Amino acid sequence: MPLTLLEAKRRVAHSGAGENDADALEFAKIAIADACRRWSVRHNWDFRLVVDQALSLVLGENEITIEGLRRVSSITVDGTNHPPLEFKHHRHLQRSNNLQGASGEPKQYTVYLSHGANTIRVYPAADAAYTLLISYYGSIEIPGNDEDFINVPDDYIDGILTLAKYLYLLDDDTKADRREAYKRDSEQMLQESVRDDRRSPDHISKFIPQTDYSTAHQVRDPSDPDLFI
Repeated sequence: MPLTLLEAKRRVAHSGAGENDADALEFAKIAIADACRRWSVRHNWDFRLVVDQALSLVLGENEITIEGLRRVSSITVDGTNHPPLEFKHHRHLQRSNNLQGASGEPKQYTVYLSHGANTIRVYPAADAAYTLLISYYGSIEIPGNDEDFINVPDDYIDGILTLAKYLYLLDDDTKADRREAYKRDSEQMLQESVRDDRRSPDHISKFIPQTDYSTAHQVRDPSDPDLFI
């Protein structure tokens, strides 16, 4: 069942017998946030997959920032007969003189960190208004208020809270044995959750992007049955 941040803080703080102490609860909140971040960077979770989010690109623009973006799955210009945009590394695009300063329908993209957030840059810059359909994996949400829910599947909550308990006790050497047990158990729970996530088909099926990165970025035939696994 859904778990609020307040309930989660009490569970974590209880590991150090501080569930009724305001400072301990605040430290537990920090530990929970850190645990969520650590889970985010270990895997691209299917439950954080956003499919075909429509974002506008106006004349002359070439950048879109998405809060919590972890990894892009695909980008397509909305409409018919538009192949997916081709991913290129940022340095490669910077060296492509033929694209610098050009405008037209976006054909390629890269992702880079800007002002603490992941930003998508497309090339060439838009020569008109376009709508981009972007599918991407987002970060696990970090709850901020006591009434906010820990927004992960129920099966993963224990793993995140166990990691938070380890982080909560990180500087408490009087509970070193318990702390190490939490560390060991949390890593096992994380690995089991990753395996479970990889086995579970998402709601649009496990779709291999049409851009084939193994064959010099060629666009694959969408009727190819191997696109679906």
